[in-house]
Amino acid sequence: MTAGASLGAVARLALALALIFWGERAAAAEPIKIGLVHPFTGPLLTGITSSAEACAVRDYIDARQMPRVIMGNAGANDITDKRGSRYIFRTSFSNYQDNAPFGPYACTKRGYRQVAVMFSDFVTGYEMSGGFEGSFMKSGCAVVTHVVEKIASDVDQFWQPK
Repeated sequence: MTAGASLGAVARLALALALIFWGERAAAAEPIKIGLVHPFTGPLLTGITSSAEACAVRDYIDARQMPRVIMGNAGANDITDKRGSRYIFRTSFSNYQDNAPFGPYACTKRGYRQVAVMFSDFVTGYEMSGGFEGSFMKSGCAVVTHVVEKIASDVDQFWQPK
């Protein structure tokens, strides 16, 4: 695949995702998703490294029983968890797993009984903070508040010394 062809696939996928996220036009996205993976005839599909791309083509790949490897930055939890498929597996991380070990550590080893959780307002932020929060609360500690920061906002206010 040439660099131009790859960029075209990304552009088609961005359009497909926009249509999917805004519901009523989801059916219009199907030909775009199909165009992204349909020419595939090999024994294994790989190379999709974005969570958004992986989620967009998940049902199509599963329905056609196309073996697929998740790699790179496609960390969306549901791809191999709640919406897992016997045809999709990962060789990299999930958004949950990187932060889950810090919950028990913060609670039991560091003694933080209550915390405020701050994260960016997009899927990865919610999933990563959820990994910490779930294991922190299972360890007997409490999350007292969430600070959800908009992606395009200025977070410097939280890090500047007073």
